[in-house]
Amino acid sequence: MLLPSVKKYLLSLLALVVICSGLSEAAIIRFRSQVTINSSLIRLGDIAEILDPNDAQVTELEKLMLMPGPTPGQKMRLDFQTVRSRLQAVGIDTSQVKFSGSSVVLVARPAEKKQSAPIKAKHNIVRKKQVTILQRKRAERYIAEAVRQYLRGVAAELGNVEIKVQLKDDMCRCCCLVIVQVTKSPVVGHLGVARNS
Repeated sequence: MLLPSVKKYLLSLLALVVICSGLSEAAIIRFRSQVTINSSLIRLGDIAEILDPNDAQVTELEKLMLMPGPTPGQKMRLDFQTVRSRLQAVGIDTSQVKFSGSSVVLVARPAEKKQSAPIKAKHNIVRKKQVTILQRKRAERYIAEAVRQYLRGVAAELGNVEIKVQLKDDMCRCCCLVIVQVTKSPVVGHLGVARNS
């Protein structure tokens, strides 16, 4: 148990510490000459080193947003007067702040990197939809008819030709696209054709 005189002494000492903390030295804001930021906003902590015995005050000042930053890949100059005006606008008594360092801060923002499409892992293979027999026969019929019509137009002297089309599953998956293109425009390419006798 503390003696009453010691208690009184400690309480007086505590009161003195509380009073003196309110009379602490002014904060010091030391501007850097050039900085690079990655944000679209410039904060006071980005452009200056802030010194103050009160850590909470330092943190608050560092987070203070001053203005929009330069666009990616660009630079801008920020002068002392602009920063001082901004501090006054948010209610900071600049007569209680000591300023030092550069009078103009060059603020740069790096260009944004283009993100490439993610590379798919080999094990992420999408299962292909199975082609039904009906779909295969229909595709073979459409292609055979398209080839017959083409041959009638460019080689009528061949007469009636028999065309057999056999598609594998891989080919059937593409047939919808091929059928639409063949029925809208003629087939272009070389065909091996056997004559009917």
